[in-house]
Amino acid sequence: MIDLQEVTYLSSSGMLTLINTQKKCKLHNGGEIYLANVSGKILSSLELAGFDQLFTFFDDIVTAVGKF
Repeated sequence: MIDLQEVTYLSSSGMLTLINTQKKCKLHNGGEIYLANVSGKILSSLELAGFDQLFTFFDDIVTAVGKF
């Protein structure tokens, strides 16, 4: 799980890092990365880039942890 609460900007390099990390996680142990506390601006950018098809988003850490 990655908490993006303090993130105010996410570059294309940051997005690529998220994608590569997700791929490695799935490849090595069948896991998945969850993104929590994503601000509206960043969430819009991620959705526009198709990340809503690759990642699960949660409003907060408590909700995300409750899904485990």
